[in-house]
Amino acid sequence: MTPSIGIADELQKLRQLHFNGTLTDDEFTLAKSRLINGPQPNVQLTPFIEQQLSEVRFQNELARIDREWELEREQYQIIGAYGRIYYPSIGLGLSKLLIGVAFGALLFGLAFTVSNMVTLFAPDSELLTNFAKFLFSLALTFTLFFVVNGIYLCFRAQQYSIAFKRYQQRHDKLSLQQFSTISRLL
Repeated sequence: MTPSIGIADELQKLRQLHFNGTLTDDEFTLAKSRLINGPQPNVQLTPFIEQQLSEVRFQNELARIDREWELEREQYQIIGAYGRIYYPSIGLGLSKLLIGVAFGALLFGLAFTVSNMVTLFAPDSELLTNFAKFLFSLALTFTLFFVVNGIYLCFRAQQYSIAFKRYQQRHDKLSLQQFSTISRLL
């Protein structure tokens, strides 16, 4: 973020405070001067103006952290059927893993049953033998796809959780700093 953008945001918030009547004309002029020129050694700000400037800076920094999180969060988006967007979770990964194993077991059972029936009733039928082999390969492919997909989703969910905790820590640290600044000014 460039300094001019931060100052522009802070000036806009100061204008809003002035427009709302929170800051008087003199307080607004003083705060704006301090924001643009930096602290003046011979100008004393009232605790109220200092508090308002601190609040404006806090809100801008909080907005910056939130924007950064939204950009980072997009990396974890999963686009499902019909364009539905969701974020990975351990539950989703485990459910895909379990579904893959369950249906894979059913397909393996069906393939095994067909293979046994072919062996018993039509050992010379190449078509039924190929069908049984197809069922085995389908069961293996289906199971592997869902197991790998489930493990991948669990891994992404863990990464998402870690990133979200980092975001919360930055947010909480900033809030704590603001609290100590406000406490110092009071």
